[in-house]
Amino acid sequence: AEFKDIGLVLTDDMNQFSSERQHEERDILIHLSRIKQQVAALANLLGDGPAHVDRMATILPELEKKLFQFKQRQRKRYEDLLAEERTLMQELTYFTESFDKDKAPDPS
Repeated sequence: AEFKDIGLVLTDDMNQFSSERQHEERDILIHLSRIKQQVAALANLLGDGPAHVDRMATILPELEKKLFQFKQRQRKRYEDLLAEERTLMQELTYFTESFDKDKAPDPS
């Protein structure tokens, strides 16, 4: 009787593990199918495959170079504007102080 009970427990466990394995296999196949669809969609976007990739490989470095140059120009322009702002703030402060001195009543 004890062996029979152990056998039933093992059989139940084996059936449960088998069911879980089948469920996991199904999930993996679904996931792989989605990946395959995404790869196919990407392949359609790439057009003519390797030739398109080769064209992109030649275009991207030039694009990166131009983007870097643009960023450098923008950074330089930002720094120039920042320096101009500082100068204007100093001049404004000087003129404000001068105006306040001229406007102040004469102490005599």
